[in-house]
Amino acid sequence: MLSRRAFLLSTLAASTASTLARAQPAPTSGGASGAPPTVLRIARRGIEVNGKPASVLGIRQPDGTFGITTQVDKRFRVHLENTLNEPSLIHWHGLTPPWQQDGVPGVSGPPIPPGGSADYDFLLRFGGTFWMHSLIIRDQRDRPDQQEVIVMLADFSFTPPDQIFAEVKKGGSMPPGAMTGTSSSAPAPANVKGKAEGTMAPGMTMGGTAAKPDLNDVKYDAFLANDRTLGDPEVVKVEPGGRVLLRIINSSSMSAFHVDLGPLDGELIAVDGFRIAPVVARRFPIAVAQRLDIRLAIPRAPAAYPVLAVLEGESRQTGVILQARGAP
Repeated sequence: MLSRRAFLLSTLAASTASTLARAQPAPTSGGASGAPPTVLRIARRGIEVNGKPASVLGIRQPDGTFGITTQVDKRFRVHLENTLNEPSLIHWHGLTPPWQQDGVPGVSGPPIPPGGSADYDFLLRFGGTFWMHSLIIRDQRDRPDQQEVIVMLADFSFTPPDQIFAEVKKGGSMPPGAMTGTSSSAPAPANVKGKAEGTMAPGMTMGGTAAKPDLNDVKYDAFLANDRTLGDPEVVKVEPGGRVLLRIINSSSMSAFHVDLGPLDGELIAVDGFRIAPVVARRFPIAVAQRLDIRLAIPRAPAAYPVLAVLEGESRQTGVILQARGAP
């Protein structure tokens, strides 16, 4: 059976190889709607992480607007410009464009060359929260009496990606003892000669201690929510007694989280852009590339409410602060 580590390595290798393909613009439908396309630019931008400057990739409109907000049954018309010094392409995660416009290098088409551009034009058939790998498509779930808060989660490292990839291939980031012991589905060895007789419980190392799960192959320098660490979080003003719709997007490369709402009850109404039977809880798991839409009712008393993303299997975390007006 293919292990998680082998799957990640094969995925990373395929992603690296795909950037070697030549580029050409994606096809368009000729702009039947007549509306001007939205211009998006792939570019580098500077942020600060743990007190140090960092350069990250981003996709924004020319005026700096983050993402796109549009409507169901409208055409998705985008002119995408690559301002990087290397080929790139955008995958419209969760949408259903014609396969030639899906944005998978070497599969749906080659990457856009440095200084090049591509055009996209297709019908939006359903609403929800999606992202470019942000995109919000409004439908009847959106209410005029609620404030929307977008939280983009990310893992971050100052180490160059090729060095990270090399370390993962060597297995250098594996937790000690992660590959020792037995899985819960395998029979435990018994009566091993030269050892004490008996069995070894599933998930235990040879020394008798619990084996750590193989969850996080890369040790990241920081975890970000909207480009900021929890040491300097974004503070979002909300109305006491009001309603908030959290649109949480996990844009991490390899990190899964648990969204912790603290004392607030959250109503999960959509996953990956699609409506679900509502689930009420205070803690929700979110995997890599996943999107959660969570409704909150803010108490009337002025207070601050952290919305945390706790790294799976560890205590490291990031998040934003919802500050009800009047709270210190």
